[in-house]
Amino acid sequence: MAPSSIGMECARPALRRGPWTSSRSASWTAKLWWTQIRTRLFNGRRGIPNTPSRHKRSVDRMKIDKRVVVALVLTLLAFNILALYAIQEPERQALAALRQESESAHRGALLFGSLCSACHGKDGKGQVGPSLLLPDLLKRHEYKEGDADDLKKAQTLITKTIARGRSNTVMPAWSDEEGGSLNQEQIYELMTFLVHGTAEDWKEAIEHAPNTPAPAASATGAEGPEAGKALFAAKGCSSCHGANAEGGVGPKLAGYTGQQVTKQVRTPKDKMPSFPPDRLSDDELKQIIAFVERLK
Repeated sequence: MAPSSIGMECARPALRRGPWTSSRSASWTAKLWWTQIRTRLFNGRRGIPNTPSRHKRSVDRMKIDKRVVVALVLTLLAFNILALYAIQEPERQALAALRQESESAHRGALLFGSLCSACHGKDGKGQVGPSLLLPDLLKRHEYKEGDADDLKKAQTLITKTIARGRSNTVMPAWSDEEGGSLNQEQIYELMTFLVHGTAEDWKEAIEHAPNTPAPAASATGAEGPEAGKALFAAKGCSSCHGANAEGGVGPKLAGYTGQQVTKQVRTPKDKMPSFPPDRLSDDELKQIIAFVERLK
């Protein structure tokens, strides 16, 4: 008996597995495996491999925040140190300047004692040369060290006078640029001593000055060389010509005759100061000549 048309309509043909069906199944399998691999290996944001997970990003952010805090703390610390240094720097510079000034004045005192005291006196109040105390030196008795203008004028005047000397006076030029024996640093030290020297500095200058008072002619003989050497120092000759007349600002005197010495002392030339009889007697001059003629 032939099947009815109704049965034939309800019957479904068997499902055939062709190439398209196998490809679709394989595609879903590959997607499943890729999801597992991505999740396990990359553990990152969906669709972006090699990116950190949310937990890892949070940890990294905390590390960055700590570094920022540390950097800020170090910056503030450095700023405070610099601010403290800036506050203390003027005071440090002032103390350093005072210390340098004190050291320069001390060295200037030694120079004054050995080179200047014979003419200006051990205490600086004048002898052959004038007083070097500031009110007397500046001819302004109202001078005050605290006055910046007066201080600057004093420093300039003293520096120039030491370096260049004074024409038509006993004062020679001491700068090595003018033929003298002092460099710029030594001139600065002398100026510093005269302007800023303390009582202790003056005491040092007095102790360092040559202790050679002029002996009496009756005790040594009118032409005694030793008496002449003492007079040579006491009258200020050694300041320019050296303690043993070996030369300095002034020339070496070995080889000079008595006539040459007399002429130069009484009627000097160049920078040599004049020593008339009221400053150097004939007997004293003879003693100095005896000392000079003995030199070799």
